[in-house]
Amino acid sequence: MRDDIHSAVAPLDSEAVLGKKTIGAFATTNLDALLQADGIRQIIVGYRHPARRSQLLAGDLMSATTSSSVRTRVQISHRRMRR
Repeated sequence: MRDDIHSAVAPLDSEAVLGKKTIGAFATTNLDALLQADGIRQIIVGYRHPARRSQLLAGDLMSATTSSSVRTRVQISHRRMRR
């Protein structure tokens, strides 16, 4: 899968590349475990609107896959906080 990524945006060797099989990024990957292992507790989500490429918008329109991943992460975090 790493070979399918264009060299201009290729990840570093130390960066994880995940292949997901569902709309969200958490259900069929080990993304949550990777975030926990690195001590990452907050995620900032940005979306670059195609019509306004010069602006990075947080919380504006976003794709269904990003939205699904964000909602799942919130649910996972909420469950951990309640324990």
